[in-house]
Amino acid sequence: MLGIAKMKPEKGVTLSEFPKPIPAEDEVLIKVKVSGICGSDVWLYTLEGPLSDPRLTLPIISSEGNFRYGFISFRNLPAQIT
Repeated sequence: MLGIAKMKPEKGVTLSEFPKPIPAEDEVLIKVKVSGICGSDVWLYTLEGPLSDPRLTLPIISSEGNFRYGFISFRNLPAQIT
């Protein structure tokens, strides 16, 4: 699956392929269709604000904003939950 990550301590981010997560019991996997950008994403891109701390370990995987829209693509729920 595609994701955005800060791979190097410089301005910019990388669109990378990551392993598809496997939901644990009682979890679902959401296929995100649209995502907004928040201030933390801008800091990730520019390495400013709290993300300018040199003690941070790279890579940093972005959560792709606070605002997401998508669909459940996989359910790992007990039979009694529908």
